Amino acid sequence: MTSAITRSVPPHSGQTEISISNTRLSRSAQLEEPLIALAKEAGKIDEQQQRQELAQYLAYKRLNALNTARAKADLAQGTSSPIMSLGKLAMSRILHEEGRLRTKIAGAQSLFEGEQYPRAEDANFLSLNAYSTSIGGGTDQVQ
Repeated sequence: MTSAITRSVPPHSGQTEISISNTRLSRSAQLEEPLIALAKEAGKIDEQQQRQELAQYLAYKRLNALNTARAKADLAQGTSSPIMSLGKLAMSRILHEEGRLRTKIAGAQSLFEGEQYPRAEDANFLSLNAYSTSIGGGTDQVQ
């Protein structure tokens, strides 16, 4: 299930209410997370450290999705949200983690290149692509 987030400000309360309602996922959203499928395919899903790192990655992804929904609710009400500024930093971390995990799951095979090694190509592309999300490929600091 995904969560729809709405934000309301009761008059004269000085507080913001945030409600999260569950909605059904679309069929495509119910498909298995690609990194979990990759870990299963590589036979590494049963490794405790690998599962912990996958869980952390998925938590980052889910938190970013919830914060994005929260920021969209703010924008719909005509207010700005500092969460949007943090979204870029969060996305950078998520992409760097995905590249790192794909490389770790592929192991030494991530060093290979060519069409016969699609998992290695994915890992290498995503690892390099993550740097384009960082500011100028150099830093993730907010100026």
